[in-house]
Amino acid sequence: MAEGGARRVVADPTGVTTRAELAANLDALRRQRGLSYDEIAKASRSPERTGLPAIGKSTVADLCTKGAPRADTLRSFLVACGVSMADQAQWMAAAHRAQAGENDPGEITVRVEDADPRHLGVHAAIAAGQHDRALPTYVLRDTDDVKRHPDGLRARVAAAAATGGFVLIVGGSSVGKTRSAYEAVLDLVGSWRLIHPGGPDELVALAKTKPSRVVVWLDEIQRYLTGDKGLTGATVRKLLAGDGPVLLIGTVWPNRYNTYVNSRAEDWDPFRRQREVVELADVVHLGEHFTPAELERARAIASEGDARVALALKSRQYGMTQVMAGAPQLVDRWEAADPYQRAVLSAAIDATWLGVEEPVTAVLLHAAAPGYCDSRERATAAETWFDDALAYATELRHGATSALLPQASDDGRLGRAAGYVVADYLLQYAGGRRKAKPPQSFWDACLTYLTDVDELKNLALSAHERSLLGYTERLLEKAADIGDRDATDRLVRLLIEQNRVMEAIIRLRPVADAGDHEATWWLIDLLVEEGDVDAALRRLGPLAASGDAKAVDVVTDLLAEQGDVGELRRRAAEGDQLAALRLAELELGNGLADEALARLRALGDAGNHEARQLLIDVLAENGRLKDLRTLADETGGLAAWALARVLIESGRVREAISRLRAEVTTEQDRHHLAVILVERGKVDEAIAVAAPDMDDRYAHWLAGRLAEQGRVDEAIDLLRPFANGLSYEAVERLAEFLAQQGKVDEAIDLVHPYTLIENPVLKSRHLDDLYRKLLARSGNIKALEELGNNGDVPALLQLALLHASRGSLAESIAILQPLAEGGYVWAAIHLTELLAENGREAELLTFARQGIVGASDRLADLLEARGQAHEAERLRTFGLNPDGTIASAPSEG
Repeated sequence: MAEGGARRVVADPTGVTTRAELAANLDALRRQRGLSYDEIAKASRSPERTGLPAIGKSTVADLCTKGAPRADTLRSFLVACGVSMADQAQWMAAAHRAQAGENDPGEITVRVEDADPRHLGVHAAIAAGQHDRALPTYVLRDTDDVKRHPDGLRARVAAAAATGGFVLIVGGSSVGKTRSAYEAVLDLVGSWRLIHPGGPDELVALAKTKPSRVVVWLDEIQRYLTGDKGLTGATVRKLLAGDGPVLLIGTVWPNRYNTYVNSRAEDWDPFRRQREVVELADVVHLGEHFTPAELERARAIASEGDARVALALKSRQYGMTQVMAGAPQLVDRWEAADPYQRAVLSAAIDATWLGVEEPVTAVLLHAAAPGYCDSRERATAAETWFDDALAYATELRHGATSALLPQASDDGRLGRAAGYVVADYLLQYAGGRRKAKPPQSFWDACLTYLTDVDELKNLALSAHERSLLGYTERLLEKAADIGDRDATDRLVRLLIEQNRVMEAIIRLRPVADAGDHEATWWLIDLLVEEGDVDAALRRLGPLAASGDAKAVDVVTDLLAEQGDVGELRRRAAEGDQLAALRLAELELGNGLADEALARLRALGDAGNHEARQLLIDVLAENGRLKDLRTLADETGGLAAWALARVLIESGRVREAISRLRAEVTTEQDRHHLAVILVERGKVDEAIAVAAPDMDDRYAHWLAGRLAEQGRVDEAIDLLRPFANGLSYEAVERLAEFLAQQGKVDEAIDLVHPYTLIENPVLKSRHLDDLYRKLLARSGNIKALEELGNNGDVPALLQLALLHASRGSLAESIAILQPLAEGGYVWAAIHLTELLAENGREAELLTFARQGIVGASDRLADLLEARGQAHEAERLRTFGLNPDGTIASAPSEG
């Protein structure tokens, strides 16, 4: 018997099914080996145990009491306890059974101080001597200085540690984002527990547990944002509303961040959900190169004996962190590649950029790569071309990284790669210099070998952006056939855009037949649009019979559209007010005014507001002044206002105002009367009526009406008293009127103070935009350049438009093109419009193939303007082929 009379558990993992059982057996193993928590923690830090994380004393205690370890943590524990490799398999299987049986996302099994930074995404560093697996000494970044940078990384993390928060680090590949994040949380919240979620579903589950004092590690946050079930703003807010402070910390590349934030224009907003998430974060930007102060700190570390820091400092072409991560070797791999090696790398890079989220499989690479070679290269390729190219791409360079990183298969077999991931820096370097225009072999390979619905939809979006509508359709078809509802919706919309409505109906029918309510209504709408009202009514019948009010109303509207007076009379007689209203409308159209008016009066008296409004409108439009007076005397309200409009139209303004005095009892009524007067062109009378309680909103509106009459100076005088403080609309309109009168400098002086406001609650984007436009209107290139150099992209857009207006097209394109390629939608729109206006067909085609927003549409417009209407219509309907030619049928492209 053990101390206290308790029976000691004999360590046997074979019968473990729960976490409690696993914890008891791990503790029994520890006791059998005669090891304390501290001794196991020390043994885990042995330099001979390469490839496994060191674990702290507190983590050992958690293993022996809670039994919910990560795989690498458990393996470290077992090795420290002297368990053989053969016996470790039984323990790993036991842990898997325990986790599967009690999957609790709120149970987090590693503290920040015990986490292995390599497992969190910190890049391996180049080799420069012995013991190189350990991380190089961290060089403090300027953003780590809380006093000098109150909006820096450490300050943001400290604030989040106090009250909860979300910190997002934006920076290029290998600039030190992940290492800086790790060092910040290690320093400030090292004792907190850490979760590194495998996907967004784990975050949803975690939020339900209301966590406290937890770091949620979101390195490469784009992995959590893709797909239909990607991370949402609601989940982030719920995580931050836990029982205690929660810190979400993530990293992202600038181009991806810009895509999320700036890829929207009018009704085109494909990244709305992603933008909602990243806009909840406190953003910290990390530069590509070290500052002088950071370099000085690095030199001090190098002088103390850190050989890798010393080696990295020797490079003049790359930043220090980039050298550490092997960036020069990756670039050399890319630049020195032969055609076959380049083809394999290009296919992997394109697949990753265009939406393949899992490791890219060898079979996909093998099928995609030939299209990247020319005909001679394909004809002379050796039989081993692919194996040779793959070996080149996966060769480890300087002990740090390879161009393609093999990923282990799920079956646990050694020497078997499930696929390959492109090294971050190479992905950014090659992808940034080679905008994806994949060959047909790439799209065919994706269509053949991809089976994940999110990846298929990602590739479909990329194909659609490049006007490859045939591939868009086939990729969506494959995802829809797997059973993805969203893919079906996208496919139906595509078919409708191509005027293939019957095919869209055929696609929707089985979904509607399966009971999908949304699909049923969409199908009904399409049937009505196609004129198949009988089929629509057959679909509506069961819905209406079940009490669906919307279905009942739609049936009534369809009966009215068909002119079925008899059925409408029957329904009206049964008390259906909508049927009675539609019957009255038909009677009006058939010249039966008296019957219709009587019916409308009865409905209005019964409280039907729509009928009452229609009655008033009919009386006013037909000049039935006597009936309208009677109705106004009886009911007041809307009838009285309608009567006033009729009186004003006939020139009897005083009578109208006198008539309305009883109605004008509030400020809203007074402004309503002012609106009526303005509608009749009587602006002066409207100003007189509104004057007693004029506010900035109505002054703004009335000034606009004066301007419409060409009385801009009077509009300016009316606005001046209101254009101050927080009356942003009045300030904006006054500045516009001043500029219209040639007083641009005065307008700039009026708006400029508002651009200096830093409080996001008080900040006005409209006034910021107006300020940039006014600078452009004044021709102030220097001011716009200064704003642009400080990261103000909208200022760069105005600068580009200014250059274009002066005939400097090359300078305008030089500004707009990198912005468009970086994901700024408005830059793409302006760029493609300029190219179309100047007949630059070849460049528009290039940009269309790269997926630049608006390029395909503007190319079609240009073709049409040149008299090539048939080609323009083909482009709009069927899109492009991968080689850049215009498709001629749905099966192409």
